[in-house]
Amino acid sequence: MRRFACGFLLLAVALGGCGGGDATDDPSADDPSTDQGTAEGTAEGTAGGGAPAGPADAAAYADAVAAATSGTGIAVDDQQNRCFARSFVDVVGVDALTAEATPEQIENDPAYAPDVLGLTLTPEQTDAFYAGLQGCGDVRSLVLDGFGSGAELTEADMTCISGALTDEGVRTMMVAAYVGAEPADGGPPAYAGVISDLMAACPEAMAAAGW
Repeated sequence: MRRFACGFLLLAVALGGCGGGDATDDPSADDPSTDQGTAEGTAEGTAGGGAPAGPADAAAYADAVAAATSGTGIAVDDQQNRCFARSFVDVVGVDALTAEATPEQIENDPAYAPDVLGLTLTPEQTDAFYAGLQGCGDVRSLVLDGFGSGAELTEADMTCISGALTDEGVRTMMVAAYVGAEPADGGPPAYAGVISDLMAACPEAMAAAGW
């Protein structure tokens, strides 16, 4: 099954359909929000994620994660994508990343996702990561735009989905989109319950969105 990041639509699609993009120059060097990850990456990973690491190490991993997720539909633009990547590196910590892969391996892996590398987030890390994602932009709008991407939804359709999508649903879908949708135990993806609730509340709108 393809990673949830591909436009937030992936049921019954092959995993290989969502590859990483090429690295790009950072247009957001003057944006304080995107500098956060490099600065915080010099300290321990949030919520016990990893040991202290040098700025170059944290920056290299943040750049690699940003490059690997570029073009996946996970963010509205390169600036937001880099902010997401830096938030992830801050939370996980460089030691945990180093134990699994080099920056070059992450950047060049077309199937990159932290769960593919063997990384999982604790509940505390998930809380910290989602807080970081929220600091990068309006994640609710990002999820809603994902439903409308490539679909012909009416205003009424989007109103229904928006009204039925809870804050916890946004969190579940956003975290699953970034760190991988498939649980290690082979159970249903984390966002399945969210989609089921939306389909029950807005069957016509969700059908029009491709579900």
